[in-house]
Amino acid sequence: MTAGASAGVALLGPQSDAGRVLEEADAAMYVRKAQRRHEPRIRLVSS
Repeated sequence: MTAGASAGVALLGPQSDAGRVLEEADAAMYVRKAQRRHEPRIRLVSS
């Protein structure tokens, strides 16, 4: 079984619009998710 997780991060300032910050964090998450698709997978084997 394989499981993965992605999270987005955006900076929130005193004048930031909460909706815009959520959009930026969401976009960052999908960028990272796309990057992970092209990374080699490491498989751990127990003995």
